[in-house]
Amino acid sequence: MPPRRLSKNNTSQDDFEETDNGFSEEETASPTTVYAAPWRAGAIGALIALVLIGVGVAAVKQWKQREWSFTSAMQNTDSYQAVFLTNGKVYFGKVKDTHIQLVVLEDVYYLRQNQSLQEEENDAVQSPQLSLVKPGDELHAPTDRMDINRDHILYIQQLRDDGKVVDAIRRHKAGQP
Repeated sequence: MPPRRLSKNNTSQDDFEETDNGFSEEETASPTTVYAAPWRAGAIGALIALVLIGVGVAAVKQWKQREWSFTSAMQNTDSYQAVFLTNGKVYFGKVKDTHIQLVVLEDVYYLRQNQSLQEEENDAVQSPQLSLVKPGDELHAPTDRMDINRDHILYIQQLRDDGKVVDAIRRHKAGQP
């Protein structure tokens, strides 16, 4: 006769038999293992797989969108673009190449705020005087090319040919103030 499993609900003290090792049958019986239904384990695995696939697809879409946004700046390499950086600076020039991690900007200009050394006598609020500067005359003598890390670019914006910045660039190239 096979050994009988005992549980606390259907046993009395008289039902316990001594075994040769000194323990009762209930004490030597292995614990009952409870298994989840096989369909539950499969459903949980499928749900986890779907979530991971969804996260992967979203990450690829985000990366591709960033790629497309930089590639769209390359559509017209003869026009000027404004490159807005995360540190608040803006550079103007022609985007010539977009590498995996770098954006190459040539024919570079930036704006500098001119401050008067003497205070004006009237207390009227004055708008800041801005001037367009071509890099090259600084102490470190930079070239007319910038390789900008993509992680520091907020966005790149196309400039119209009839805009004030492009007009100022043309005047600077022609030697006009």
